[in-house]
Amino acid sequence: MGFDTIFICHATPEDNDFVRWLGTRLTGHGYKVWADLFELKGGTPFWSTIEDALRHNARKVIFVVSRTSVDPMRSGVRSELSVADAIKKKCGDAAFIIPVRIDDTAFSDFPIQVHQLNAIDFSKGWGAKLPELLDTLEADDVPKFPNEQAQNFEKWRASYVRSSSVVENSPEPVLTNLLPVLGMPQWINFFEHNEEVSRVNSLLREKKIPAAQSFRLIVSFLDLPSLAALSPESGGLRVRARISFEKFLAGGSAEV
Repeated sequence: MGFDTIFICHATPEDNDFVRWLGTRLTGHGYKVWADLFELKGGTPFWSTIEDALRHNARKVIFVVSRTSVDPMRSGVRSELSVADAIKKKCGDAAFIIPVRIDDTAFSDFPIQVHQLNAIDFSKGWGAKLPELLDTLEADDVPKFPNEQAQNFEKWRASYVRSSSVVENSPEPVLTNLLPVLGMPQWINFFEHNEEVSRVNSLLREKKIPAAQSFRLIVSFLDLPSLAALSPESGGLRVRARISFEKFLAGGSAEV
């Protein structure tokens, strides 16, 4: 293979969302893109694969600058950047590495290999700076392969599928419970009121009254005294109709 690929150097997994977004956009514009988040499969020799992609395929290296990627403890990112810097010197392309900043990382914290390079700042919004990156690639005659878009998009799609199936450790609301139902209501009651409909709706929600409203009717398992006690502000409540719970389940009509 020739030097025809855009290599994205980034911190995994912290910067993966941006890399997926950027990779799909660059692929859509016809570029070949390499990133370890979808190229490295189980059992793949890790560093040899990355180094081979850098040394034998990379036409440009996009270094994703973030608080995580500039951390001196991220030896993997620093190793990739060191190899890229060596290739830059060998091929004589001063713009071989393109830094793109995605957060508020201070420019003074950039690694020494990219410290004097002009960075494209994506930190205020990803989409707004994409044209600037595309202009940079076009100005340097990075090759495009529009006929291979379908195959390349499939790589990114597979990456999204894998990431979407990852188990996330985070709290979530409980939508059910294991409390036993001790008994069913005897009646379903239909109450009529003479208040403003929106006001009664707000009242039912505010006081968490087990009831539903349809125009000027309130449907509830509660009887009239219980409902009146919970919502004394609702005026003119009276029973309009009712139906036994068993008859309701059987599809019967309310009794006036």
